[in-house]
Amino acid sequence: MRLIKFRYRYSFFNLSILFLTLAVQVSAQEAKNFVIKGTVVDFESKEPLPFVAIELVNTKDGTTTNMEGEYSIPNNGIAKKIRFSFLGYDTEIKNITPGKSQTINLRMKPSVMALTEVEVRPDKKKYRNKRNPAYELIEKVIENKSRNRSESLDYYEYEKYEKTQFALSNFGDKLQHRKALKKFQFVFDNVDTTKLAGTKILPVYLKETLSDYYYRKSPKATKEIIKANKMVSFEGYLDNQGMTESLRYLYQDINIYSNDIPFLTNQFLSPIAASAPVFYKYFIQDTTEVKGTKCVKLYFSPRNKTDLLFQGFMYVTMDSSYVVKRIEMAVNKEINLNWVKEVNIVQEFDQIQDKGWLLTTDEISIDFGLSKNGMGLFGQRTVSYKNYKVNEVLDANLFKGVEIVKDKDADQKNKEFWNENRHQPLSKTEKGVYSVIDSVKKVPAFKRTMDIMMLVFTGYRDCGYFEIGPVNTFYSFNPIEGVRVRLGGRTTPKFSKKINFESYLAYGYTDKNYKYYLGTTYSLTDRTIFEFPVKSIKLSVQDETKIPGQDLQFVQEDNILLSIKRGENNKLLYNKTYKIEHLNEFANHFSYSLSYSYTRQSPGGSLFFNPIDYLAQVGTV
Repeated sequence: MRLIKFRYRYSFFNLSILFLTLAVQVSAQEAKNFVIKGTVVDFESKEPLPFVAIELVNTKDGTTTNMEGEYSIPNNGIAKKIRFSFLGYDTEIKNITPGKSQTINLRMKPSVMALTEVEVRPDKKKYRNKRNPAYELIEKVIENKSRNRSESLDYYEYEKYEKTQFALSNFGDKLQHRKALKKFQFVFDNVDTTKLAGTKILPVYLKETLSDYYYRKSPKATKEIIKANKMVSFEGYLDNQGMTESLRYLYQDINIYSNDIPFLTNQFLSPIAASAPVFYKYFIQDTTEVKGTKCVKLYFSPRNKTDLLFQGFMYVTMDSSYVVKRIEMAVNKEINLNWVKEVNIVQEFDQIQDKGWLLTTDEISIDFGLSKNGMGLFGQRTVSYKNYKVNEVLDANLFKGVEIVKDKDADQKNKEFWNENRHQPLSKTEKGVYSVIDSVKKVPAFKRTMDIMMLVFTGYRDCGYFEIGPVNTFYSFNPIEGVRVRLGGRTTPKFSKKINFESYLAYGYTDKNYKYYLGTTYSLTDRTIFEFPVKSIKLSVQDETKIPGQDLQFVQEDNILLSIKRGENNKLLYNKTYKIEHLNEFANHFSYSLSYSYTRQSPGGSLFFNPIDYLAQVGTV
């Protein structure tokens, strides 16, 4: 990564730093959060039962147990009974007290048929594909996969609404008692208790995108035109473009019809991949309806819990098409996914114009954290697909250029536009994210803290039109220059979007020489030189020292740590360099640069240049 872009291009790591900073500054306001929780185990073995279906009777609220048999569901204050059901076990119904937190642990009894099997054969029955109706069903799903996947269509287009949000999760109420945090009490007026059952979360980031998407089968091509974009802005602290790229990488589209699914930097095998029956186990749970479509509810799980596989429920249509109508997937906790505590993926497909089944709802929720009970980061991406058009021929010119294009006015859409075009309205807490974060940024304590954080991690102090730094180069030492002091900085896009200046002046108290750098970069586009793709021309002149044999950056990062070196550091070059460079980046990430530089060198310290006889000894001249 080029040094000149370091200040403005941040990775997802910087977002985590910002959220942790918020967590240190804010305090919690007491919120009513009534939940019903507990553990469900087998009556005899007391082994935990995963994916037990749990619902509040006569309501739409429900959940399932995790791999440890644990569950948690909000007590809505309406239901008086809770139902537990699982294939091969008797359904249990327990009384609950509305509007009150309570713990209900349950030992589920196997059904009579299951008990009979245990008496005949006490050993655990080994799973087999042979004579397994679930296996026969999944084989039909795999067999019909090629004609059911969206890629089998010649053309299609749709409108896509994407909403990505992040929130602090599992934070403690003790923070509210700290005097230093009084100025941030308003933040916790926006606490949400609906995203994670039994857990309060504090939304701190929200991004919305509305776009038109086009697909052509042959030759294969796609095009996405972003027509509206809205996000929480941390301008001056985080790069919005860099944030967008990081989120796109973190939340990649999941296509269950592909054999391998990229997810969280790993490759997972799809539960309907051609080889899936070798690695997954399948069980028919029930028959049900999903939005009026009769389906078979299929449970799938890894044969080996440590393999990169999913587990969950699949709803397959009860007709000759064998389409996956809905899928609910999670990741086994025994898989080593760094900092990931829980994952939940839900996708739903609808039949469009009787021409095919296409994705209409896609939701990925991930709870990140260093420990099970510690504070974490909850992220959720929800995508809605509407206004499908299928097999209507698209103009070939539409697919020319880069695959993703953003309208120039996409970031300027007003509130009325979003109210009319969102596929689903924002919740109360989601609406509050924009205003709360704007208020947080205006609090002096937040500004001071973020300025310090940015100074530590980037080395620059933002002064508006100009930023001073890097601070780690203000002082250094070496035997030839002695104590070296340096002061410099560069302009920001607030000064100009087209042109950037960068300079520094340094002085060595032993060699009594000044060193300097002066450079200017001109953008050949209407974007700044910090926005990809860059097209620019750069001119610079530098008078600086260099250790022979070291290939450092053109603008040397002579921080104080470089003052500590092993061995005898008594040779130095004094370089005066003139350079011109043209950089051209393309949207497909291909780039090239053309440059010309001229350098004059002179020796320093014990280094000696002999212009007459290069074989002569230094001491004889």
